[in-house]
Amino acid sequence: MTGTLIVRLETPEGRSRLTVDSSLPVKHLIKQINPNNYYIIKNLTYNSEEEILSNVLKNGQQIKLENNPIAKKPSKTDLNKNNENIIQKKFHFLLQDPVDEVLEKCDGKIPRKKNPQLKLQVNQKNLTHFPALDGINLKVDLHCKGNHAPWPNGICSKCQPSAVTLATQIFRMLDHVEFDDSQIIENFISFWRSSGVQRYIRKLIKIFYKNLIQKYSFGYMYGTYETYDKVPLGVKAVVSFIYEPKQECYTDGVQLILPDPQEAEIERLTQKLGLKRVGMIYTDLLDDGEGKAVCKRHEDSYFLSSAEAIFIAKAQLEKPVYTKYSSVGHFSSRFVTCIVTGKNHFSAQKYFKGDHEKNIGLSCYQVSNVAEAMVRDEIIEASVEPSLMRVKESTSKAYIPEVFYKYNNEYKVNVQEAAKPTFPVDYLLITQTNGFPLNPTPKFQSKNFVQENREHYVVNGEQNFKKFKSIFKDCFQKFGEEVKLINEDEFRKKLSDGHLLLFLNNCGLLDQNDMDYLIQFLKGGSYEELENNSNGWRTLLFVHFGTEESPKENGLNESATSSNSASKNGFTCRHCTFVNGSGRDSCEMCGLPPN
Repeated sequence: MTGTLIVRLETPEGRSRLTVDSSLPVKHLIKQINPNNYYIIKNLTYNSEEEILSNVLKNGQQIKLENNPIAKKPSKTDLNKNNENIIQKKFHFLLQDPVDEVLEKCDGKIPRKKNPQLKLQVNQKNLTHFPALDGINLKVDLHCKGNHAPWPNGICSKCQPSAVTLATQIFRMLDHVEFDDSQIIENFISFWRSSGVQRYIRKLIKIFYKNLIQKYSFGYMYGTYETYDKVPLGVKAVVSFIYEPKQECYTDGVQLILPDPQEAEIERLTQKLGLKRVGMIYTDLLDDGEGKAVCKRHEDSYFLSSAEAIFIAKAQLEKPVYTKYSSVGHFSSRFVTCIVTGKNHFSAQKYFKGDHEKNIGLSCYQVSNVAEAMVRDEIIEASVEPSLMRVKESTSKAYIPEVFYKYNNEYKVNVQEAAKPTFPVDYLLITQTNGFPLNPTPKFQSKNFVQENREHYVVNGEQNFKKFKSIFKDCFQKFGEEVKLINEDEFRKKLSDGHLLLFLNNCGLLDQNDMDYLIQFLKGGSYEELENNSNGWRTLLFVHFGTEESPKENGLNESATSSNSASKNGFTCRHCTFVNGSGRDSCEMCGLPPN
């Protein structure tokens, strides 16, 4: 007898079926069904383990396996630990976030005191729960080994994705958002106060669906992740700096100008400063005509629109948490979204020092890992109604699993309903608390320099060397042909400004080695090392503190005439040799007049 044989197995754990080659010896079958000698094999009669299976078994024969009392079978806990060790060895090379390295050393136990009123209560002091760090797959398995044609011509229960039942996510990847200085938010909101235009996403969504956007935000938050002791194994994002990319702002939205030429530089600079991109922030503020912000987002309207939820999910998918405890090396995201909007007077939102009416609030959100999977696998799309998310329909090119959600009906009964075709966006949301430290120790000591990319919307909103010189005029003094530092502590404090450092990084006078010495000084290094090793820094000082400014223009001043001519025709700056275009009365690079 040749070919294959079907063997039915009956074990203490259940029944299964096995297909074997009939030309193989008996020892091959024994090794396959009982490799660790955990079972005793019943009703399998043979003379030798070298005997061929076709002479011993019949097709469809049942073999019964019983537990071996001598051999100890590993428990599910032991198997889970073994699998966890295998996964850790597989991804041992992953560079986890420092906060994960700290949390990994914690025992993860939640202390709970015994209730003295319950005499028979078990003293459960240390209870904990860890969600499985496995991703969610909502796509059809195109490599199914079932005996059917591949999808869309055939499908079975093995390759078909399971139905999705929406529920509130029971865990959070991030618990709290902390701004290390309240002035960070004040400066961000001041843009709306001074210009009346939004840092909001509504216009951005039009481009988003055309796949013209690669990065999503118009205010990136940079900071670090730290442990949060208010909850067990808690994590908080500490925001130290908000970078505003180039954008076209309107009264009802904003459109990013992409690709952002400064993105690579800001990532390189923040990495040197020990910061990373932890989230995004935008405003949704509407003036009621009396200087107060209208409360638009509340329980009777929406907290996040369906388009925003999709936008946030795609942003989170680009910033996963790398961990060796996941079977794929990463799991969900800690990327958080903050919205500055009109505050409900009955809400517990924080208000800010500059908000005298106390009606501007800050809310922080993430979307669940189910939302990330549904967006990644193209299960959902935005709806015209902001509070509802639409489920796509299945086609020959895309299989869409069923989506259900539960709610309490008018009779206070919990019922389950199919999302045909929509469901409330709130099922996908996760909220975070936010606030400011009681004793702030901000990463950046100064907030005096102008924020980037505001020159077209705010008066005197342009970053230039005139503002640089005005900030440091009391720190340097010219002695003969040299410019010397006269107040090192004040200089270090004023230099500790994220927007100023980004300006110096992009000004063209300092290369990466110069910036390394500058950051080293900022972290406590000696100024002599900066002065002796940075040619770019010495050039910058000489250009802006070692030269005299031109006299003021007047009707009889010949230099004024030549300056006006230079403004019309363009000029080469005599201070920094930058070639300027027409229409300027000062150098675009150094900010000094042409003569």
